[in-house]
Amino acid sequence: MSSPPATSTCTFCRNLERENEVLRDRIKELETGFGTGLQVLETEFQKLVDRFNNSSSDAPVPTISTIGSDEVDEIYPATEDDVGRDLDDPSLKPVISRKRKAFDKSIDGLDVDMIESVKSDPQSFPFKCTRCDKRFQTQDKARTHIYDRHSPQCTVVFISGIEATITRQADNRFHCPCQVFATQNLSSMRSHARLRCEGRGLEEDVEATARTLSSMKNSIPATSDTVDPSPTAENTPERIGIHGPGSVKRHVIISADRLTHDLPNGWNLSSPECKVVFSSGSELLLKRDSTDNLFHCPCTTFSSQSVTQLQAHTNKCAGQVPSSSAIDESKSASFRPFATTAVPSGMIPTLLSDGSRNEDGYASWVDLVRLYCPSADEEIAGKMVSQLRTKRKFPRVHLEPVLGMETVDWIQRKKVLAIPKMWHQEFVESVQRRFDGSTERRRCGVCGEAGHNKATCSMR
Repeated sequence: MSSPPATSTCTFCRNLERENEVLRDRIKELETGFGTGLQVLETEFQKLVDRFNNSSSDAPVPTISTIGSDEVDEIYPATEDDVGRDLDDPSLKPVISRKRKAFDKSIDGLDVDMIESVKSDPQSFPFKCTRCDKRFQTQDKARTHIYDRHSPQCTVVFISGIEATITRQADNRFHCPCQVFATQNLSSMRSHARLRCEGRGLEEDVEATARTLSSMKNSIPATSDTVDPSPTAENTPERIGIHGPGSVKRHVIISADRLTHDLPNGWNLSSPECKVVFSSGSELLLKRDSTDNLFHCPCTTFSSQSVTQLQAHTNKCAGQVPSSSAIDESKSASFRPFATTAVPSGMIPTLLSDGSRNEDGYASWVDLVRLYCPSADEEIAGKMVSQLRTKRKFPRVHLEPVLGMETVDWIQRKKVLAIPKMWHQEFVESVQRRFDGSTERRRCGVCGEAGHNKATCSMR
């Protein structure tokens, strides 16, 4: 790289010298982080030096050309009056401003190219994609890249409301059913479906899936143990999990050979019936409930849309509703059933404290606890009252307790929050579940079983 000549007294030459200094400083900055673009900058710098050398000769003053371009942008004839002119001269400002903008624009373009080349450099960033040679500065960016560019499937919802699962094909692209759009990016495929495409051509596939499921349903032999939670429901497309033409959601799975259906996955979420085996060894054919599209286990404690989750539950379930005697034995003898326990007189007063009629059947929570759950901790039960009121949003009414006060000094009596009659049973049952030791543990969100969470679930 040749060095620039000595400083000249010509204003034009001094302008070029200053631009040379700026370019040298920029090259020094880019050498540290963008070595791959240094050769491009050296070429541009050499062009600028050549123009400077030509301008310092005895030949007529040359034209000022745009940096990074071979086209002439401005012609500025130098005269003897230009010698010693300052850069702040108003007549020079338009020329200098245009040159600076052209210079910045050319440098910005070079920066983009160099940054892209550095990003593809295997030695630049620490986090490498596990499926290609790209590297990234952070682990989050690497994960986002893997999800967007290497996900095998993409679930999209079209403008028409049809939901489809599209599989990445052999050319590493997602092909839209409209046959006019294909992309490698999962996010681009979803944006196309949500904003531009109606999923035309999928209606026939929805109907084909419905016919296939119907034929599979008819091939399952009926048994005397069949449980139908909705015996009056008809075998309509909605009954087998496929919605009608005017519905919002219809699901189609599009695989590598385009519109072919993955029946195992579709059957898992839309099967009208499911044959299960309980822990006791008995077999049962359960039918999907048409009202909520769920399978309901006979034990009345588990419901699921997935056949896989239902079968995982029945492997550990006896498949029977606990008898009343078993329920009574599991509960403490001090707890009383809500429906068969008579309410003492005075527990639900005729008038409230303000003199109005107690039309909603308000009763103090203390009386409810002492009547139905005498062994419960009243301090904890009092907190459960606040939770119930927050959930049901009933008015704040206070009453004096009337039960169990014969052993308490009347001076200690005070008004407590009262609960409307329509929420008595819900409150009593929540207190009983809290203190009788039979409260079920939190269930897993994947398989519906208790004893573990999503992170440790084997079906995850």
